[in-house]
Amino acid sequence: MTEDQFRELVREILEDELDETSTTASAPGYSTPLAFTGNKKKNKEKQKQTALKSTYQLVQSVENLDEAVSRYNRFKNDQE
Repeated sequence: MTEDQFRELVREILEDELDETSTTASAPGYSTPLAFTGNKKKNKEKQKQTALKSTYQLVQSVENLDEAVSRYNRFKNDQE
């Protein structure tokens, strides 16, 4: 096998492999600042400051989760 034949073979193999490769480059990112910061006290303060700087609203607690989900769905449907 000559060097040119070897190079052509490698190119074909790489081309086949690259055709099969998938990436997440086109997937949208998260737009939720500090979404995965945990429950530590210092992280809670960061979350609070970030929320106050943006359009988010702070909520003390959600007593009725089903009602909150229902309200969110109605809001989302009104936006469409």
